[in-house]
Amino acid sequence: MHFYLETYIYDKLIFIGTNQSICSYLKDRYHNLYYFTGKEISAKQYKELLDDGFRRAGFYLYKPFCNHCWECQIIRIPVSTFKMSKSQKRIWKRLKDYVQYRIQKPEFSLEKLSIYYKYLYYVHPDSFFEDIKDKDIFIKKIINKQFTILNKEEQIELDKLINNYTSFFINTCLELNLTKELLLFKNNQLIGIGIFDIIEDYWSSVYFFYDPDYSKYSLGTFSALLEIELAKQYNVKYYYLGYYIEKCNKMNYKKNFRPNEIKKINEKNFRQFIK
Repeated sequence: MHFYLETYIYDKLIFIGTNQSICSYLKDRYHNLYYFTGKEISAKQYKELLDDGFRRAGFYLYKPFCNHCWECQIIRIPVSTFKMSKSQKRIWKRLKDYVQYRIQKPEFSLEKLSIYYKYLYYVHPDSFFEDIKDKDIFIKKIINKQFTILNKEEQIELDKLINNYTSFFINTCLELNLTKELLLFKNNQLIGIGIFDIIEDYWSSVYFFYDPDYSKYSLGTFSALLEIELAKQYNVKYYYLGYYIEKCNKMNYKKNFRPNEIKKINEKNFRQFIK
């Protein structure tokens, strides 16, 4: 391995294995992810893991160790000094009275499952697992919430999707109550779901997805702005946006949240960008 497991921040981690495949963000290269798991990781430990380049997905922690590529960088927003850009202000003013929100413990529902696969199908079709790509009719039933007309084989597939959703969005390796769910509504209709972690004076965005029928409203940007505004109320120091990848259009929008601090994985210090 390229790191030392005897260092104290890895004390509660169990090494699971590696995943080597075509990079999800830069298709001209491969990624090499190291996976770990742990039980009730404390806020203090996870803060250090975040700054060491780790991210969380359900029970699992992962970190890239890619040969000859260090494009994945850590980006965080100093909450007290954050200022919305002109375009962010327009989105905020347009939606702050248009969209209602609720924060709660993560919970599963078929409605959320339907929105998630509708989001993948129309916004990120390349994110589907190989065994789902050839089941267009089944996925359309999930998207259209036609759960009562599934046949026996489709019911088995639905159980797999439920397990995948629960493993990613509901389960967590962090201590109790550190993981939260942000729900966005329009006229009592659920239109967006976000997962984020509250780790003392750090907030970390895990994932956000939305109903593609509302794509024109920039709900992804709005959800991040909302979480930052809420973080201000709780005197949070930093808001983490996940990995920043300059060469990937899906990821480089994060630099527009300013001022921000960025560092390459395994780099010692953050570099601050204000303008």
